[in-house]
Amino acid sequence: MIHLVVTMQIKPGCRQAFLDLFNRNRPNVLAEEGCIQYQLCTDLAGGPLAPDPDCFTLLEQWTSEAHLQAHLASAHMKAFAREAAPLRAASTLRKLQPC
Repeated sequence: MIHLVVTMQIKPGCRQAFLDLFNRNRPNVLAEEGCIQYQLCTDLAGGPLAPDPDCFTLLEQWTSEAHLQAHLASAHMKAFAREAAPLRAASTLRKLQPC
């Protein structure tokens, strides 16, 4: 199993446009073979840092590397990446496996 943790900092004023774009694409991803989880999260108050409304964390789980690579190569993800690029200030990706 492959886990991805993607943190995205959205440009000021672009939060809703990013959420709309993400929510339009999410059903496509969830329908992909091998997708176990594809969940966008935001900061919760009470944590060690003040919540940042323009920061999102995407939690993904895939059954295999092959499924992840097919996801990344899909037409809907290429379109999403192209449309999301002007909305994002920065992003980081961590690829993990269970111990």
